[in-house]
Amino acid sequence: MLKIIERFITDRNGVKKAVVLTVLEYRKLLQLIEDMEDAIDLARAAKIDRQFRPYDEIRKELIGTRKINV
Repeated sequence: MLKIIERFITDRNGVKKAVVLTVLEYRKLLQLIEDMEDAIDLARAAKIDRQFRPYDEIRKELIGTRKINV
């Protein structure tokens, strides 16, 4: 789980105006968002197309059509 220490910038009245993150927290947050987007895309693909092909089958096809380093 992503752990973020909450730090805020407030105005004179104590109203929160901005959030301060370390670069590491920011990068981890971006990675979490990307991972969640990937999970959503995969779930959508599974609903739409139930005919997934095994990795080994696709790999053999790619090796047969062009030279790739494996």
